[in-house]
Amino acid sequence: MKTILLAALAALALGACRRDDTVDTTRTTSATVTPVDQKNDKADIDLTASIRKALVRNGDLSMNAKNVKIISRDGNVTLRGLVDSDAEKAAIQDEAARIAGIANVDNEIDVRK
Repeated sequence: MKTILLAALAALALGACRRDDTVDTTRTTSATVTPVDQKNDKADIDLTASIRKALVRNGDLSMNAKNVKIISRDGNVTLRGLVDSDAEKAAIQDEAARIAGIANVDNEIDVRK
């Protein structure tokens, strides 16, 4: 009985150690900025909020465009997500650049094909 119990525990332990292949790593690298990287200092939170408000007020943007990820770190902004057109991508870039400064915006937005 002890042998069966030990074998079952060993199988569970080995199963828990297997590699998780469910994460899509085709576009991510160690340098990729994600929403988890958003800084919690007031300046970065206010910067993100200002850009988000500008996007929400823009009646020409689709819901996808209004919901792109905006990640601010030390005054630098990364934009990520999927939008419906090149025009939306450019409009989001322009709003973020107007608020944060063109040199401080990294536009990683993709356009739906």
